[in-house]
Formats: sequence, structure tokens, C-alpha cells
Amino acid sequence: MDTVLCNALIQICKDHFQKADADGVMNDNHYGTPPESMIISFGPSQNNDDWRPLAVKEAVFRYSSQGLQRVSADTMPDHTENGMYYKEAYAELSCQDNGIAYIMIQFGKRYARCYQYNIVKHGDDIQIINEKLIWVS
Repeated sequence: MDTVLCNALIQICKDHFQKADADGVMNDNHYGTPPESMIISFGPSQNNDDWRPLAVKEAVFRYSSQGLQRVSADTMPDHTENGMYYKEAYAELSCQDNGIAYIMIQFGKRYARCYQYNIVKHGDDIQIINEKLIWVS
């Protein structure tokens, strides 16, 4: 597992989670209560052409108000529904051999986003650039 790449993608994922939480608060929870936490799975993509579910989970984390904690690879999110949201969001961070990364975040049954990024490596430094929203549900 490329820890630096994983950490960079996790930070972007956490930023999207915090924005969704803030948007829910700004809407006075009219559509339900945003997820309390998020399960984040990291690994290689199943193909190099577009987003597909992870081929293998190299690492799984839980992000909540207690911070980021590594959890068992078989940990599944709590998809108890609360309005348009699930109690626990789910994200997949995948990287491909061609220098492309994807972040898919599912906040609820019909509320998910998938973003594409370019991975640029300069020695030990990694940049995740050119965010592109590729699908919405």
C-alpha cells in the first residue's frame, strides 16, 4: 500500500464528507441527519478505463468525530436510513496504474458522487490534482 497516496486521497475524502455534513446542517436537517461517520476503503481499481469497485481492499478506515481509525478489512458501513442519508457513509478510494485516482462517496441510498483525479509524483511528494466530477446519483 502506498501510504502517502492513501493519506492524500483520505484527506480529500474527509473534506468532501465535512462539506456534506455542513450542507446538511445548513439545510436544518430538512432531508435527514447527515452520516455520523464514514467507512473508507482504499485499494487498486478493477480496470484502467473508468471507475469500478475496488479489486482488493488494501486498507479500511473509519472517519468520525474521534478522527481516523484503521478497522478490519471486512468492516461494512451501517446503512440504516435517516431521510436521504445513511447513518454511516461509505467511500472507495482507488488508484490505477495509469496515474488516475477515483473517490466514490455514498452518503445515502440515492446520494453518491464519484470524482476523478490525476496523481502527480515528484520523488516522495504526491499531488492529487484536476478534480473532475464524473457521476452523481
